[in-house]
Amino acid sequence: MSTSQIITVLSANRFLTQNEIERTLGYSLSKSEITFLKTSPEIVLFNFYGRIYYKLNDNVPITAQGRLAIEKLSSRLQTIKLGEARTCLHHLAGKAGVSIFEWFIQNKLMKQESPINYSLTQAGSNAMQQWLGYQPNPNIKLCLDFSERKFHIGGVLGEKILEKLIHERKCQLTQDRQVILKTDLNNLMKDFCK
Repeated sequence: MSTSQIITVLSANRFLTQNEIERTLGYSLSKSEITFLKTSPEIVLFNFYGRIYYKLNDNVPITAQGRLAIEKLSSRLQTIKLGEARTCLHHLAGKAGVSIFEWFIQNKLMKQESPINYSLTQAGSNAMQQWLGYQPNPNIKLCLDFSERKFHIGGVLGEKILEKLIHERKCQLTQDRQVILKTDLNNLMKDFCK
């Protein structure tokens, strides 16, 4: 059993299925490796829409195996077809949705409670009230992004953020779930609360 190889794949710092881990490694996991995957305190399990995803508890430097896992995710036909921004259950997803989630953390509007639970800070709640005219539940509804395998903001708050970005003409909806960005990905939240 080589649990260290599983860890090197999970250095991608993305949520991966067992199947994706096996494809990256080039072999099927043994029973003892699967047990390690499911019970190791180093690994977070996230059950999302009937699938179990695995990720390291703490981000680590990405190894060659981790880069290979990311390449495999990025080169899937469906991922390419969906592009960098799309809708997911009426909220913003893809690179755009993930970048907003990460922007919230970097700007201390959201904090991590556990590896799979996040909440708005008091500053975040106040900012959402000011920016959106809406007082959201402080517990963030997380959605695991299909292409990025990181979280984006879901639920009502995610819907309100997308509506606001459309109103501000920073993005535009299309008929096929894709979202056309009218501003650079890094500038989606540039005028936040202005």
